[in-house]
Amino acid sequence: MKNSLVPIKTEPTVDWNGAAGPALVAAARERASMRFLEFFAANIRNPHTQRAYARAAEEFLSWCAAAGVPSIAAIQTVHVATWIEASTRELAAPSVKQWLAALRHLFDWLVNGQVVPINPAHTVRGPRHVVTSGQTRCLIQLRRGRCSTASTPPIMLGCATAP
Repeated sequence: MKNSLVPIKTEPTVDWNGAAGPALVAAARERASMRFLEFFAANIRNPHTQRAYARAAEEFLSWCAAAGVPSIAAIQTVHVATWIEASTRELAAPSVKQWLAALRHLFDWLVNGQVVPINPAHTVRGPRHVVTSGQTRCLIQLRRGRCSTASTPPIMLGCATAP
């Protein structure tokens, strides 16, 4: 039995404490709860992405509930924009951008399932994040047209070894 398959026990990557999703989703209607769970179960395959997106959804929906939003169908662009601005003060820009991407992806899924009429996260802009370190010198020289010489062809390998 050297080549037999061994079953692997897996735990769910998204846990809503026994509920079918957050309270704001359950308040919308049964179809919303099912579509919400389908987003994490069927649409996102990577368990790390599932956890990250679930955390973003949980944080956002908890914030909306505290702000008095009655259901997921009542969420508007101003709610997403306000939450993103508040998150920008507490978290690094890449984290906030990831959370915004999670909301955009989730609401796109809910719009396609006809749970919400529009994606409130679609037009919200995330914080600006620019990475200036780590660029290869050759890439800068290549853009300026000074990367290659007569002895080295204009390929990345030849440029990467240049001083």
